[in-house]
Amino acid sequence: MSLPGSYIVICEGASEANYLTLLNRLLATLPTPAGLNGRSLRFNLPTLGRGSLDHASPYAGRCVGSGRFSHLEGALRKVTKENKGVEIVVWADWDLYVRNDHDCLDNYLYKKPGIPDFCFSFQNFEDFWAMHLEDELFHEWLRTMTAKNHWTVPLHSDDYLPLIQGLVFGYEKGKLQDGDLTVERINNMRNHIFEITNLLHRPMPATFHLFADFLSSTLNQFYPTVFSSNS
Repeated sequence: MSLPGSYIVICEGASEANYLTLLNRLLATLPTPAGLNGRSLRFNLPTLGRGSLDHASPYAGRCVGSGRFSHLEGALRKVTKENKGVEIVVWADWDLYVRNDHDCLDNYLYKKPGIPDFCFSFQNFEDFWAMHLEDELFHEWLRTMTAKNHWTVPLHSDDYLPLIQGLVFGYEKGKLQDGDLTVERINNMRNHIFEITNLLHRPMPATFHLFADFLSSTLNQFYPTVFSSNS
């Protein structure tokens, strides 16, 4: 049975799982939202076990380890079967779908009835994390990636990781630390959604949704006095 304010998030990889772990810790420090009977809002990681392709990270068995549609679909079916009535969100990178790697976009556009729409980072987790930075650094990221034509033809990790590491001192993929995610940084993310939305190349599929939009609206629903934006 679904509890209000409780979600299961099927993550593509360790970066997303790491982020949600820190987010849950942050939310646990905030005043309890009305209507949650003393609980904090939670974004839970599923137990995928041997179904997970990620065997090396601290989140082995808790994230899929792949953004391929077929792998995410398989994890979704397992989690849905084991968690009847719970609201489930799938969080993936859009870059695989833009490039239609492994037929990801074709399979997603023609997914079977009953498979919910996914939520995406545009184009990848590092772009999502850049949204959390203060304005100057975020806009530097936008300029850098625009010059690389990343918003149209997304770069691969070997190319974009050195760029984010040059911008954010000490950044390691999937290894954000306590203190890296704050209310201020989440509000930065919320304020930068409009600019990211303007980079989307129309027409976008009707089944495309930004994870940042989902997260922003959910946080605003349960913590309207804590999370604010200027947009």
